[in-house]
Amino acid sequence: MIVMIMMGGIGNQMFQYAFGRFLSLKYNVPLFLNRCIYDNGLSNRTFDLDIFRLGSDVIIGGHIPLAKLVYGKEVIRMEEDDFRYNEPFLHRVDHYLRYQRDVVLMLKGYWQSYRYLLPIDYILRQDFQFMTPPTGRWKELQAQINNTQSVMVNVRRGDYLGKLDFHGVVSKAYVNGAMQQYSNKLPEVSFFVFSDDVRWCKENIMTDSPLFFVDETYYDDRYNFYLQLMCSCRYYILSNSSFCWWSAWLSTYDHKEVTVPVKWFQVPIDTSDLHPPEWTPYDPEITIIA
Repeated sequence: MIVMIMMGGIGNQMFQYAFGRFLSLKYNVPLFLNRCIYDNGLSNRTFDLDIFRLGSDVIIGGHIPLAKLVYGKEVIRMEEDDFRYNEPFLHRVDHYLRYQRDVVLMLKGYWQSYRYLLPIDYILRQDFQFMTPPTGRWKELQAQINNTQSVMVNVRRGDYLGKLDFHGVVSKAYVNGAMQQYSNKLPEVSFFVFSDDVRWCKENIMTDSPLFFVDETYYDDRYNFYLQLMCSCRYYILSNSSFCWWSAWLSTYDHKEVTVPVKWFQVPIDTSDLHPPEWTPYDPEITIIA
């Protein structure tokens, strides 16, 4: 059995689920999502994966006690701090799951690499189908997005402003430069700005193309409809956020283009396989400021 210790916001949770699902299917063992930090009030986030259909065979903590499932079995804890595809870690996992079938692997980490997703791409896209379609003003805006050459622009600042030495935030030069590239090559382009700092965006984003700010009035319970609006766009300008990363990955537009920051963190963390190779890094000189 694989026990995935869930942590962070929905973007991180989706990467953790994807890695656990990959191992579960590869070795034909159950996957248990341990959500105890959310249920016990140990996180300022919430467990949000139940906005998706998820695999019917995936066990979600809170419904079935973990202690009952692991009773009498050897529990091995493995923690992964790397942000890229880790072959040695996979070899260790293989040793336990291939040759010790009655073992429980309790995993904690981020696993933010597109390479973990590749073998189960189709399955993940089924698992991450939304349970509830947008209604009301979200449905109206989704129709507008669907009927335009829509570019999703994400600017994450909020909590990152208190962690500039670690995360950094995308600069206005990055945002405006990437938007100008889309304006130059797409006829009748429309930009939809999703940000936790709309005031900053209104003061710093400059374009002659149609511009719509998806402000806090579009926030909903666990950002369910909000994320669906992001996923509905055709083109993407991402900030250094796993939340918007998934919106681009889930987009089903056949000719999708994605622009990403070259630098994902302010500190030296290797993210060389964070995103698919067809996504386009933009200008390392101006991507992130601290």
